[in-house]
This record gives sequence, C-alpha cells and structure tokens, in this order.
Amino acid sequence: MVEQNQRNKRVLVVDDEEGIRSGLSMLLEMYEFEVECASNGLLALQAIKEAPVDLVITDILMPDGDGLTLIKEIKSNEENVKIIAITGGGDSKNIGFLETAHDLGADATLEKPISSLELLEAINNLLN
Repeated sequence: MVEQNQRNKRVLVVDDEEGIRSGLSMLLEMYEFEVECASNGLLALQAIKEAPVDLVITDILMPDGDGLTLIKEIKSNEENVKIIAITGGGDSKNIGFLETAHDLGADATLEKPISSLELLEAINNLLN
C-alpha cells in the first residue's frame, strides 16, 4: 500500500482535534512515516522551521492559524513540501474551503471522515 521509498518520510499532521491528530499519527507510524503533530497553523509553521517535512496534512478550520493561511505560508516558503488539506465532510460550505485550499496550493484535498485507504493513496500519489 505504501511504497518502500515512501517510508521514513517526515509528515506533519495539523488539526485542532486531538483524536484526529492521534489517529492519523498512529496510521502513518504503522507505515513507517516519521510523524510530527501540531494543534494549529502557528505551531505548524514553527515545527517546519525547526525540522523540514516532506508532507503536511492540515485541517482547514482551526483557531490560532487556520489551514488556508498555513497553506499559503508553506507554498511561499517551502515549495517542495506537499500538502493535503482536510475538512469536515457533508456540509456544502466546506466544499468551498477545499476548493480555496486547492487554489492556494494544496496538492490534494479530502473530506472528513477520511478512510485510511483514501489517505494512503493520496500520500503515495504525492510522494512518488
């Protein structure tokens, strides 16, 4: 499912919900990704400055630094970092956020709840 050359890549998971962060972290660590977590965009930018990452998985709606601002900042300063933007599914207004995230430079967008297979497929596509 995850190709051998993808293992040991650094992934930053950014979400204000602890359950989402821990769930995604456990999944990614099972596939031998090195995972860092942040609870908002401001902490995510600080984490990226301290240690470069290959991929950022970010929620869009968060206090203290939303995902759209984070995407803009990453793409203007770290052009090689791949980004997957996520947001709660089912609400039609959230689809606009995903489109905006894509327009700002997100390489992939996914609606919550996200299946493991869907996420791993997106990661494989981006890190190949």
